[in-house]
Amino acid sequence: MEGGVDGPIGIPFPDHSSDILSSLNEQRNNGLLCDVVILVDGQEFPTHRSVLAACSQYFKKRSPKGIT
Repeated sequence: MEGGVDGPIGIPFPDHSSDILSSLNEQRNNGLLCDVVILVDGQEFPTHRSVLAACSQYFKKRSPKGIT
């Protein structure tokens, strides 16, 4: 490759993970893009299916194969 670069260049974004989680939580709080509602003792919790699957093997196993 030109310039002696042997592979992809990584540019660190130290706050990237927390920024994503913050944005997802803001969406959840505003009811945006929530595609699952968990019902516990009559209380509804709107959630993001992808976040549930990423954080829990229980939900990952129960998600459609298309999102794993």
